[in-house]
Amino acid sequence: MKSTPSLAGSEASLGAVTRLALDAQGAHHIAYISYNQFSQRLYYVTDQQNPDWQTPVVLDGANFPSPSSVALAVDAANRPHVTYCAQEPNTLQQQLRYAHFDGSQWVNAPIGNEQCWYASALAFDSQDVLHVAFYSTTQDGAGGVLKHGKLLNGAWTIEVVYDSADAGRRLSLALGSDDSAHILYTHGPANQAAKQIDAAPSLNYAYQVAGQWQIQTVGAAQSVGATGELALALDSADQPFFVYAAQNPAALIFAWRDGGAWRSSGVEQEAVSLQGLALQVDSDGNPRVAYSLDKLQKYAVGRRVTLPTMLHLPLASR
Repeated sequence: MKSTPSLAGSEASLGAVTRLALDAQGAHHIAYISYNQFSQRLYYVTDQQNPDWQTPVVLDGANFPSPSSVALAVDAANRPHVTYCAQEPNTLQQQLRYAHFDGSQWVNAPIGNEQCWYASALAFDSQDVLHVAFYSTTQDGAGGVLKHGKLLNGAWTIEVVYDSADAGRRLSLALGSDDSAHILYTHGPANQAAKQIDAAPSLNYAYQVAGQWQIQTVGAAQSVGATGELALALDSADQPFFVYAAQNPAALIFAWRDGGAWRSSGVEQEAVSLQGLALQVDSDGNPRVAYSLDKLQKYAVGRRVTLPTMLHLPLASR
């Protein structure tokens, strides 16, 4: 059994928000934010070049990174890439930042002039092009816009996915077999978003068709609660599956698209303190969900059921 890394280094920590990715060789890559009453820093640690864990590297000790915004992905060369939202301590300017290891050192820089605080997500497509989805805050701070970007030849191209009210404060990104982006995100009124983070947003699903964004609202408005936990995955036919933490009543909900309609089923009831939600779809199309609830790690597997075909036979003549 491999030893557990000391994620926070030598600093006493009041908590840590972690993201994990595995590379093609099975090595672990972890990005995390550790914070206490004196500092809030973004770290990275791996066991890639050593049978044991390396010393954690500080990716950002100057700005204040947003814990909910950290995203991590590993490219085809097994190099880590991280996006996160941060606030500059002197000017209080919000930034979307991108850090990556170029083979010899870490490079960290803002992505254009994008403002960001609550959420970002990363994924590499089949051409090893990096995609990002993020919540871009408006100038007045009253709401946000859902955006998607690609890193092509060292330069970011950014586009607006949905710009109505407050879109993308919580989000999850997946890429289809044709490298098109699919995003599950929350959408709430901007005036409520400026006042409280869990203002009963609806869940929307955005996906690309021939380069154009299509938007669907998934069922009735639900509150995803203070943790904002949600996760999206696609099956081999690029059909979406997702799980999310609902509130009033509190529950972990699994949803999928059945033809043109959305279906849902409860995974866990009374899921008030749910955290660390993750979703994968296996080769048989069965969803697998991992999560933490009431300080217990849980794992659930759904089984795809094929309903019998109804045959309409002609009545026998008498």
